[in-house]
Amino acid sequence: MSRDNTSSLPRNCLAIAALALGSLAILCNATCIENRMRRDRAQPQPEVCINGSEERPINSTWITEDCMNCTCTLTGITCCSVSLMPIAYEEACKVTFNKTSCTYDVRRTDNGTKECLLAYM
Repeated sequence: MSRDNTSSLPRNCLAIAALALGSLAILCNATCIENRMRRDRAQPQPEVCINGSEERPINSTWITEDCMNCTCTLTGITCCSVSLMPIAYEEACKVTFNKTSCTYDVRRTDNGTKECLLAYM
């Protein structure tokens, strides 16, 4: 009787995807900043978060000019970078950040038209 190998295909794909994502976690870095709200428990719950001169409603999210994804909650504002910054790449390469697309570009310093490969550890 022949055995059908198609059932193992999805598991193999998942294993490969998990390995690839694990590599990205090592080769890239993201940043989060938390600004906790200070409040007196005797005061009513706030309806907004104040970020500089801006007020944001509780449970709202937005993306800043600096490509940070921010969330306002009852505990304060948390902002995390939208894109992962490459931290391991070829030595002859330079990282630049595009604020319009919120992406990093890694290109060779001697030929800016060529993209660099990430150096796998």
